[in-house]
Amino acid sequence: MENKEFYNAKYIYKNEISRSYVDQRKDEIVWEIEENIIKKIISGIPEGNSVMDVPFGTGRFGKIYANAGLITYGVDISKEMLDESISLLGKNLTNINIICGDAERLCFHDNSIDYIFCIRLFHLIPTKIAEKILDEFFRIARKKVIIQVFNVKDMQLKGMIYRMISFFLHKPFSIFSFIKRLGRRFLRLKSKKEANKFDGIQCFSHNNSQLHDIFNKSGFKISEIITIDELYSRLDWIFYPSKLYILSKNDR
Repeated sequence: MENKEFYNAKYIYKNEISRSYVDQRKDEIVWEIEENIIKKIISGIPEGNSVMDVPFGTGRFGKIYANAGLITYGVDISKEMLDESISLLGKNLTNINIICGDAERLCFHDNSIDYIFCIRLFHLIPTKIAEKILDEFFRIARKKVIIQVFNVKDMQLKGMIYRMISFFLHKPFSIFSFIKRLGRRFLRLKSKKEANKFDGIQCFSHNNSQLHDIFNKSGFKISEIITIDELYSRLDWIFYPSKLYILSKNDR
């Protein structure tokens, strides 16, 4: 019988995967896009507010939180990823509290954190786990919860072809830019071994209807949806169909 609550990302981010995580991703188009979006959101949060980043991973947003004067709690289930964050952040660890913990059972009091950021997690967890984590977010958050979601189904070949056609219909003269970025994307795969380091990590797809249902079930309403193709070139949308949801709490 299938276990609807199992996901191997809970156990796999260690050893070589944790050590090579940043190098594998730092040249991605979407990596920079995500950081720009987070910077914009953080710029609207007053100094002294508290934020929780889960999964904190290698602490890629830690410097942004520190520069904004926020009291930060970086939570991740992988000790190895947190070790990388400590090494990479160095002096930027000011006001950042590193905690090894499970997003399904967070060690925070009710209404104790102003803002929760959850980036690059939901495509790695099944719906049942997403519901558990959202319940924890609702319990802990005082103000807003910011969640990024890749639509894994849309990253398959059929979805990419559809978006490529749509893109070129809107911007027929962008084919040279497309070829250039496509070349950069494949040049990053320096060897077959390097390209396959992250193979075997399970991915789960949550469509819009499912997401809206679990947000509502956990007590959230959507305040804003930020999509990559609205803020940046639609070219990025071909490869990285991603949305960022800013959630507010409903009164239960």
